[in-house]
Amino acid sequence: MWTFFIILGLGVACIILFLMMSNHDMNKLDVFKKENPEMYEKYKGAFDSQPGDFSMVKLSVESVESRLLPEETICYSFAQPRYQNKDMNVYVLTDKRYIYYGIRLTKKAFKSIPYNKIESVDVKEKALVTELEVKSKEEKIDVFFGSYHKKYFDEFYIFLTEKQLNPNLGS
Repeated sequence: MWTFFIILGLGVACIILFLMMSNHDMNKLDVFKKENPEMYEKYKGAFDSQPGDFSMVKLSVESVESRLLPEETICYSFAQPRYQNKDMNVYVLTDKRYIYYGIRLTKKAFKSIPYNKIESVDVKEKALVTELEVKSKEEKIDVFFGSYHKKYFDEFYIFLTEKQLNPNLGS
């Protein structure tokens, strides 16, 4: 009988600890919004799509920011973690190109496809996610959207197909 109460107590303690840690990242995001409103607005999609992963998103966004071309403007962004690998993937649509930045425990990856080099924008429906695949001769960038990220999928798909049809539109 005592074993049951001990296990129950440990379970409740773990849940409380998890909630406190999640809330801590949310508090960091709130502070960041107040201290860096321009940076938050530029990458709002990435921060808002993964509010519980603030630190990894911020690190990824800062890396993308340092690689932007002069006068390049952010149009849309999206972040996607892979919890089993402790990865963070950030996807950014600028007025000039499609950018992917991935940060992992052991390495970082950066890919970029200028809109005039896009050869195909394909959508693949899977059981629980929709895959958006963008290819050029040199690069391929895949992003997976869950049903709860439909807004971000719509933004990316519409923007990328318009840019594929007319790469100079809005540049």
